[in-house]
Amino acid sequence: MIYTNNGTIDDCGNRANEKKTGTWAACPFILGNEFCERLAYYGMSSNLVLYFKYKLNQKRTTASNNVLKWSGTCYITPLVGAFLADSYLG
Repeated sequence: MIYTNNGTIDDCGNRANEKKTGTWAACPFILGNEFCERLAYYGMSSNLVLYFKYKLNQKRTTASNNVLKWSGTCYITPLVGAFLADSYLG
């Protein structure tokens, strides 16, 4: 067996096998998840203006402003969550 030379250990406390560690096995799943998330986000934001305008009878400017607020909330909440997780949850 070929072991790592940097002192890396596995979950049992044994020296890590270089052939079985450090692979990118989860990378396609992470990229696929991010792709689907972005597709859903932009699809929802474009249809949300039309929903606000025609179903909720909002003016075009009000509907666009509400979608802009929704978009800003979607971008800021992960930052708030990361701050809380790093500061208070460990």
